[in-house]
Amino acid sequence: MLGRIKDLSKKELGYIIGLFIGDGYLCHDKKHRHYRVEFHLNSEKNKDIISYVEYLLYKLKQNSNKLKDKRGNSIRLYFYSKELMFFIKKEIKDIKKKKLTKDYKLGLLSGFIDAEGWVIKGDIVVCQKKKSTINFFRKLAQDLNVRGKLWKAKSYGKGGPVWRLRIPTRFKYLP
Repeated sequence: MLGRIKDLSKKELGYIIGLFIGDGYLCHDKKHRHYRVEFHLNSEKNKDIISYVEYLLYKLKQNSNKLKDKRGNSIRLYFYSKELMFFIKKEIKDIKKKKLTKDYKLGLLSGFIDAEGWVIKGDIVVCQKKKSTINFFRKLAQDLNVRGKLWKAKSYGKGGPVWRLRIPTRFKYLP
């Protein structure tokens, strides 16, 4: 499995990790010894993202499964892989210590935007509860010469405030 990770470009690998940070989940069922990696996405708005993740999983020789919720507006894309689960855990744990390439940073930020972002008034806005996470992605944007504006906003649901990062849409045109 980990040998197949090399089949992904740095940008593709960064994309998977960024998307996972935004909308991913790891599950280890000790009783049945299952290791599951999941992505929770909107089944209508994220069709192209779902197709892209399935393509990346195909490159990794992973079969993905889909499970729609009862209302039909969200989908859980999941697959079983002990190696990939531990790889993602390690990658996220070590991400702040590693020297990241420009392509990897671009992939990380792109995946995180696809998970947590939307376009409003000509800008991309990303929302996150954890300030440390949003600051990490703000720094990635700055490393790519894209200035982002950060602010604290009121949460629409339960819980405390959320952090929002506004990134100019010119980010989409980076090579």
